[in-house]
Amino acid sequence: MSCAINYENVIIGLESFVKDMDNFKTKSIKKALKGLSVTLQEIPNTLTECSNQGQRDYLRMHHAIKALEFPTTAEVFDKKFFALNGIDITFELKSIVESFTKGKMFDLGFNIGALLAKISGSGIIISA
Repeated sequence: MSCAINYENVIIGLESFVKDMDNFKTKSIKKALKGLSVTLQEIPNTLTECSNQGQRDYLRMHHAIKALEFPTTAEVFDKKFFALNGIDITFELKSIVESFTKGKMFDLGFNIGALLAKISGSGIIISA
């Protein structure tokens, strides 16, 4: 698979994430996060295929992505906040939606990174 195909898959997945986030109910957010997990799995593949980055970057990202896909807990509270594995990630989710819908791809990368950094180490760690 080429770098361009991976990039296209990421864009399609992010469009789906934004659509699912629109509802802001626990079920739709969990669906959005599971979809984001699948989408983000393209990034480590791209790292591996498009650069000399290796196993270390892949494993770090893989563990954070699996926390999105298999959360221990996921809930909306006070009708406007969302917690994953007990961590409030509302700001990060809304920042991802905003940067993507405004076409700010540079900011989008940082916002996704902030989400992954915040949830890394939370929930179940599943080996690569």
